[in-house]
Amino acid sequence: MMKRTAFHALRLMTVTAIALSVLCGCGSRSAEIENLLSKFETSCNALNIDDMLSCVNPSVSDPIKLGLGVYNMFAQGVSDEVLDKISGALSGDSQLKGNEFFSSVKIDVKKINARSKDAVAEVQISYTLLGQTFQKEARFNCVYVSDQWYIGGFRFR
Repeated sequence: MMKRTAFHALRLMTVTAIALSVLCGCGSRSAEIENLLSKFETSCNALNIDDMLSCVNPSVSDPIKLGLGVYNMFAQGVSDEVLDKISGALSGDSQLKGNEFFSSVKIDVKKINARSKDAVAEVQISYTLLGQTFQKEARFNCVYVSDQWYIGGFRFR
């Protein structure tokens, strides 16, 4: 009888430990993604393209960084056209005006569904275009690459 009780107690502790590790792991991923989106928002508001691109999946950002390197050899500063291209590449909306959008964007995370290598963050984005403020629901797709979370893209809903 004593062995049976000890076995059940051990089994219960094992199940509890596994459940806690799974729950803590999800919380950690969600916190990392929330920090990523916060860093992205801050770099957008400052129009800091290098920091913005450091938040984006290298498969998307590396070609942009290469193009910016060549562009910067011949131009002074970052043009509105470059910001328009970045906003278009990330959102899939080529009409989105990058400078005004990025400098005014606010990201309010509502829900994060994180798995081991990808995640979806449901957010509300506030931004200003042509003096008018908009609020839209959006979805950030995030990917885990080389031990780090990145933004893979986003879509307005």
